[in-house]
Amino acid sequence: MRRVVIKLSVLLGLIMITCIIIEHMLRHIPNDYTLKAEYLNEHSDSIEVLFLGGSHSVSGLNPELMRMRSFNAANFSQSLEYDLAILKKYENNWSGLRYIVIPVSVPSLHIDLENSVEKWRAKNYILYFNIKISKNPKYYAEILNGLLFKNILDIYYYYADGTDHIRCTELGWVKEENNGASENILATGKEAALRHTNIDDEHFGMMNGALNSILEFAEYHNITIILFTPPAYKSYTDNLSLESWIKTQQLINETVRDHSNCYYYDLMFDESYSEKHFFDGDHLNSSGAVILTSFIDSITFSISSKF
Repeated sequence: MRRVVIKLSVLLGLIMITCIIIEHMLRHIPNDYTLKAEYLNEHSDSIEVLFLGGSHSVSGLNPELMRMRSFNAANFSQSLEYDLAILKKYENNWSGLRYIVIPVSVPSLHIDLENSVEKWRAKNYILYFNIKISKNPKYYAEILNGLLFKNILDIYYYYADGTDHIRCTELGWVKEENNGASENILATGKEAALRHTNIDDEHFGMMNGALNSILEFAEYHNITIILFTPPAYKSYTDNLSLESWIKTQQLINETVRDHSNCYYYDLMFDESYSEKHFFDGDHLNSSGAVILTSFIDSITFSISSKF
């Protein structure tokens, strides 16, 4: 019996050591979160325009096209409470920050990251930004998120030939190429609209609170907020719940009225964008990002010229 116990102890010890080694190796594979955290650690004091938000920002706003020094700190499914956490983390380093740009749409005010389909992304803020909003122990380790086989493949490809997980540019923008498939844009637009139509109000209050906290943070630090509703293809707008959209717009307009440092632009039905500018039904591709970024660039200069 004693030998069995010893063997089991040895086996468990080996398993633990193996898990620790795998975890260590996974965390050292560069990804978009490590790149953005490192950039903000080193350069947050020189950023003039900061892009926050989720997928509409990360692929729709290219800092390289801005005349002011800009950085895209957005990430896929990044919700408002994480935008706020990033601002607070570098609170003492925003000496040059003049504008914060954030997309607002139906999901922005109804979904928080940990209750989304991509809730696993919460681990990236804990592990690479040291932002610990989530208390779920699952998100405190890479090895607990994803299949072991995939983790081993990721380790092999990175340490064998340097294949990392970085999709974004040095300034944080992710380039999405248009696949040219109209059927895809039609299907994804309808699917996204129906998904957003079925959103409940469970997290509406929390997201509203996070947005107001961001605006108060900006007001205190004399930073201008630019909110925008991103453009969408007709397959999305034609299927979106009018009730959900009206409620969202009402809140945004009320919020803007209460904060003199905030501007809002509704681009959802903007005719400057055609099918060729969309990656899918509600996200821009690289050519669409040129139009959107140019618009934001002109807005920041227009506002600056007033002062």
